[in-house]
Amino acid sequence: MEKQILTKKEFDKIISKDEIVFNNYIFNSFLSNVKYDYKNELDFSQLIKKDALLSFNNCEFLIDVVFKNIVLKQKGKYFLNNVIFRKNVLFDNIDFENDINIYDVKFMNELGIFSCDFKGPLEFEKVEINELIINRKTGHERNNKFNERVIFNCLIKNKSIIKDSFFMTVNFNDFKSIGYSLFDNIEFHNLAQFRYINFSKETIFHNCDLTHCSFLFSRFDDVNFTNCTFNFKYLVDERIKDPSKFPREEVLCYEIDQDNKIRDIKTIDLINCYRMFENNYDKYKNYEMAGNFHVKRFSLQNKSYLEDYNYNFKEFLKKTPCHPGIEKSGKRVNWYDFIKTSINIIFKIPFTFFYRILSNYGESYIRSFFSFIFILIIFSFIYPYTEIAYKPYNTSELLTLQDYSLTALKYGFLFSLKSSIPIRFLFENIQAYSDLSAVISGLQFIIQTMNITLFIISLKRKFRR
Repeated sequence: MEKQILTKKEFDKIISKDEIVFNNYIFNSFLSNVKYDYKNELDFSQLIKKDALLSFNNCEFLIDVVFKNIVLKQKGKYFLNNVIFRKNVLFDNIDFENDINIYDVKFMNELGIFSCDFKGPLEFEKVEINELIINRKTGHERNNKFNERVIFNCLIKNKSIIKDSFFMTVNFNDFKSIGYSLFDNIEFHNLAQFRYINFSKETIFHNCDLTHCSFLFSRFDDVNFTNCTFNFKYLVDERIKDPSKFPREEVLCYEIDQDNKIRDIKTIDLINCYRMFENNYDKYKNYEMAGNFHVKRFSLQNKSYLEDYNYNFKEFLKKTPCHPGIEKSGKRVNWYDFIKTSINIIFKIPFTFFYRILSNYGESYIRSFFSFIFILIIFSFIYPYTEIAYKPYNTSELLTLQDYSLTALKYGFLFSLKSSIPIRFLFENIQAYSDLSAVISGLQFIIQTMNITLFIISLKRKFRR
């Protein structure tokens, strides 16, 4: 419908009602005289009745718009619908009492939200914003509070600054910022989604606890996370699939998981996300955090192997003619995937287990060192029991030991040292005398060789950083 210029008479008539609805109007500069302000702006602060309902549909503002120190309630389905703001828009110390829906709106200059309290849901849908600033008003003690769900489906063309705010549940999945973006001192209480986003190189998260934030399926290689914290025992993406750890009502009551997409994730998705965090923190030389994510992703590796094996094993059964209730479909069994996942179960899971025990996934050379010493000592007490033999110096006589005398313990330690160090000609006068001792010696050699390798890897990671 075609818009018409709003006259002062019509403006006064609409603003005097309890339900204030502006349809198909152009707000031009003459209205700036409503409050007799020297600025070229329309200030609704003293014009709206208390508890009045308000909405704008198919309107255009050619002047600055200010809402300040008042209570706002949405009238109808939308608060702003098909509206163009060509100048600045400011919401300053506003209490929004009910749902606020902003649909198909263009903020051509700056949108400012300062020290506001949103008691109901807030949704931006198909919104374009030149500059977005959500911040605490200077000298004001109240942060912005978003007490229910917030959905940002918007394009930020220039920059966005979101600071000093509380979000109960927020969805940034469709938040596209082309330029500079800053998230500073924000409390994400329940769940914050930053999924499917290609973050710009100018994105900064500062002084935020990101424990409740999900960055799955996003690219954040160049994002700068400064002074951000994570509770690695309580990360939201690991809790969200478990109703006992993340009650469904915490998500469902905010109507942001109607298709169950939030919990439709695999362990490999978590691993890829943690790998990207590791690379990011390595890039910015925060090696402690990089190490934490390195440990975190490897701790999930065995779970991923088991998931792949279970899936391929079920597929194998379904395509096997003897499987009950399954007719021959002519489909071939994918032997490659089945064998590959079986190999993961047989070899990779034990390796990952030892990788954790011996070196904390390559992050602790101290643990590797003490693991080497511990295994050396333990096997020193095993060999005297399994029977070893030695040749005294200056004689060819071979003597056997199978007791816990001081001599047996001495040679048990030397044989354990010989089995631990990958130089086989050490202590040639000591040898295994039974098959059991030989097998145990070979096992110790494998374990200690792995230990030395992990020690070198861990030490290399330490000095590289």
